Formats: sequence, C-alpha cells, structure tokens
Amino acid sequence: MKLEFLTSNDLLASFSRVTSEERKVSNEVLLHLLEISRRKLYLERGYPSLFEMLLKEYRYSESAAYRRINAMKLLRDVPEASKALIAGDISLSTASNL
Repeated sequence: MKLEFLTSNDLLASFSRVTSEERKVSNEVLLHLLEISRRKLYLERGYPSLFEMLLKEYRYSESAAYRRINAMKLLRDVPEASKALIAGDISLSTASNL
C-alpha cells in the first residue's frame, strides 16, 4: 500500500481501521496463549515454560513475552477484559499491569 498517495482523510480512516484490527489481533494472540498455556503445549515443544517458548520459538523480547503472559492471565481471570481490549478501553500494557 502506498500511503503517500492517500488523501489525509483516507489515511486517517485507514489508520483507524488498522488500529481496530490490531486490537482484535492482540486479543486473539492472548486467547491463543491462554489455550496453549491450558494445554501446556510448551512442554510438548521442549520448553520449561510458556515464557521460554515465546522467547525462543516466537522471538518475543522478554518484556513483550512478559506483557502478553500477564495480559493472558487477566483474560483468564476476567474474561470481560477481552471486550475492553478490543474496544481500546484498555491497552495491552494496562491489561498486563492489571
């Protein structure tokens, strides 16, 4: 996509769309991690923890892996948080801190 050829209004509309998609995808990542954790699939892959699997197999940084695991725990404990994440009412960082 050649963003430089978009009008300002089209660029902002496109940005709004992709940020909404980004929140949905982030939520899906957390839901996948929740199920991977529940099944302990990291053990089947030879990792001692989900954290280690995210670092080594999926190449997340330590801080990114930590944030996602903590946010995943929030979704496990408070399933309604998923809607807030998708809506943009809370960020991944906020979800991680909660």
